[in-house]
Amino acid sequence: MFLTKDNQIKWKKLAWFGFVTAILIALGISYYDQPLYLFLRQFDCRLWRIFDAIFDAKIWFIVAFSCYAVFCVKKLVITKLKYRNNRNRFS
Repeated sequence: MFLTKDNQIKWKKLAWFGFVTAILIALGISYYDQPLYLFLRQFDCRLWRIFDAIFDAKIWFIVAFSCYAVFCVKKLVITKLKYRNNRNRFS
C-alpha cells in the first residue's frame, strides 16, 4: 500500500494516512469517548465494575513497572551469561 514496485516508500500517501489516523484518534478521544462511557455507566452491572477495576490507572502503573522490571532483570541475566561464556571460552 505504501510501497512502489521498486520498494520505495510513498511518503505523501503515508503522511496523509498518518494525518487522517491522528485526526480520527483525536476525535475518538475527545468527542466519542466520554458520551459512550456515560451511556455505558447507566447499565450498572458487575461487568462494568470489573472493567473499572481493570482499567484503573494505578493498576496500569503497576503492570508497566512490573514488565519493565522483568525486562531489566532478564537483560542483566542474559548479559552476564554471555559475558561469562565468552570469557571462559578465551581463557
